[in-house]
Amino acid sequence: MSLTPGDYDADNIRGSDADVKKHPTLYFDNGDIIVICPFREKDKGYQHFRVDQIFLSRHSPIFKTTVSLPTGPGPSQEDSMEGVSVMRVPDDAEDMEGFLKAMYEPSSLFFKRFSPETSLRMKGTLKLATKYEARSIRDALICVLKEDWWTTYKEWELRQDYQDRQVAHGHKNLDEILPEPASCYRLAVEFNIPSIRFSTLYALACVPWAGNDRGTVRKKRQPAKDVEQGKHITVNWDLLDRDDLFKVGKARQILARKIVALPQEMKDQRHPAYFHRTPGPCQAIWEGLDTRKGSRCVVTEEPDLLLEWRAVHAELSKLCSDCMTPLDNYWNKLWAQLEGDFDKILRG
Repeated sequence: MSLTPGDYDADNIRGSDADVKKHPTLYFDNGDIIVICPFREKDKGYQHFRVDQIFLSRHSPIFKTTVSLPTGPGPSQEDSMEGVSVMRVPDDAEDMEGFLKAMYEPSSLFFKRFSPETSLRMKGTLKLATKYEARSIRDALICVLKEDWWTTYKEWELRQDYQDRQVAHGHKNLDEILPEPASCYRLAVEFNIPSIRFSTLYALACVPWAGNDRGTVRKKRQPAKDVEQGKHITVNWDLLDRDDLFKVGKARQILARKIVALPQEMKDQRHPAYFHRTPGPCQAIWEGLDTRKGSRCVVTEEPDLLLEWRAVHAELSKLCSDCMTPLDNYWNKLWAQLEGDFDKILRG
C-alpha cells in the first residue's frame, strides 16, 4: 500500500488558512514533516501535526516509502509549509492523534485492565496501525485486548474469580468493571484479531436479549435489575449488524443444547461398576446429579455453559481420582467441541 494523489481529494484536504488548527502537543518546531488530517466534523476544518519523518518511517513501512512523495497536484510550494514537507491524508484527526501519540509516548498504549472504555478509546489507533502496517503498535494494542479476554478455561476461571471478588466487595454494576463485549467483538472482526473472537462471541451469547441494551439503560439513568445484582452486563447491541446478531443467536443455541445435555453426559463418565477404592461416597455424589437438568441457567436466556460446568464440577470435587480423571478428559473434549462449533459460526 502507498499513498497517492488518488487516495484523497487534495483540494478538500488542503483547506483554507482559517480552517487550520495546529495540534497543541504534536506540533514540534523541529519536525520535518507536517501531516494534515480533516476533523470528523467537517465544519471544524483540518488538524496539522508537525512530526519527525524518522518516527513515521520507523513504525510504518508504508510511511517509509511515501513520506518523500508529493501528496497532491498543483504547484510545488503547496507541497511544503514552513519549509518542510506536507503529507495530506484522509484519516480522522482524532484517530491520527492517537496513532502519532503511540509513536512518541508508548505509555499511551497502556489501558486500565477490564475497563469498559478500552475498546472505544483504542479503536482509532488500532485502525491506523492496521492500515499503515505499524506492527509494533498493533501488537501492543492486541495484547491489551487479549489480557481482558480469555482463550482457555483456566483464563476464564481467573476472570470469573476477579468478577466474583469485585461483586463481593460491593461493585454490583458489572458495566463498570468488565469490558463491553460488542465493541470488542467488532474490533476482532474488523481488524482480524482471532484470539478474542471466541470469547467475545461467547460473552454476547450469555447475555439475555431483553432489558440489557446499554444505550437504553444509560438513558434511563438506572441500571437494569440483573445488572445491579452483578448477574451480567449490558451490551451495545446497536454496534452489531444483522450477520453478527445471527451468529450470536447460533452460539446461544449451541450453548443451550450443551447445558441441557451436560448432567447426563457427565454421569456417563462414571467409572464402570464403581471399580475403585471408595465406591460408597462416590456413588452418593453421582446420584446427586439425577435432579440436575441445567438448573443453574435459564437456557433460553443466559446459557452460560462455563458457569454451569464450574458449578457442577464443584459439586463433584469430592470424587476420587478414579472418577475425576475421565470427567476431566470429558471436559477437554467438550472444550474442543465448543471451540470447533464457534469456529464454524465465525467462519460462516
